[in-house]
Amino acid sequence: MIKFTPANHVWSRPSLEKKSRKAVGFLGTKRDLVCSKVIEYGILGVLVFSPLPAASVYEWSILVIEVAVLVMLGAYVVMKNKPVLSSNNASLLKPLRYLLGGFFLYVVLQMIPLPVFLVRIISPETYQFHEQFSLGLEGRSFMSLSVSPFHTFQQGMEIFTYVILGFLIVKTITQRAQVKRIFYVLIAMGFFEAFYGLFELSRSQPRILFYKKEINLHAVTGTFVNQNHFTGYLEMIIPLAIGLIIARMDLLLSARTRIKEKIALLGEKGFALNLMYIVFVIFMTVGLIL
Repeated sequence: MIKFTPANHVWSRPSLEKKSRKAVGFLGTKRDLVCSKVIEYGILGVLVFSPLPAASVYEWSILVIEVAVLVMLGAYVVMKNKPVLSSNNASLLKPLRYLLGGFFLYVVLQMIPLPVFLVRIISPETYQFHEQFSLGLEGRSFMSLSVSPFHTFQQGMEIFTYVILGFLIVKTITQRAQVKRIFYVLIAMGFFEAFYGLFELSRSQPRILFYKKEINLHAVTGTFVNQNHFTGYLEMIIPLAIGLIIARMDLLLSARTRIKEKIALLGEKGFALNLMYIVFVIFMTVGLIL
């Protein structure tokens, strides 16, 4: 059956139309478009939020991230026409599904009550721990392999959140513009962390945004508590910023050109924006050194 589409005034077969929409990444319905935006801006929001409240080391900030990721997962589930991955990426994800499923089965196995004799066989150390520190062990018929099932569940949910976030990025960030927006947010956050850290280092009573800074007073930490974690954060973003500058200047494609031509090329590709990225890299490097 042939049908006419008023939106673009072309004749098309339904099967061909469906394939062409998938080929260009068409989301189909308005609901799919809204869900796609919820996921994309949710990812950007998590990237902005997670370093700010002392690098999200407290339970309330981890909970905020978990809720945000679950909302994004819900948006992905209700999407009718989900983004289609290339065959190579799809084949790479298949083994990871089994690995992820096995891991969470292992977590569940740690939490569920098992017969005492079975725990004694599987994990004698756990049984001895319960025997020494638990009250009323004699009357119990079941116990868990985990000495603290609540904390096992808590940590399992946190790992689950990070894995799902990575899954959503791989499955939904499929367009060049989306990737560039993530790059821009990461580089902007790296610059902010370095600039803010340098600013607080110059103060007599430094703070970590919402909290009083009590340790690592001699070092730049941004909104992080641990200076090594802050350094690791910048070490990931600085190469990303340098790579973006190189890509914008096309230096790799013009390796044989002269220095003068490269300088001219720098101006042609947006001198002000490239200069801003270079300044960002300088600030992040100084922050890393200090």
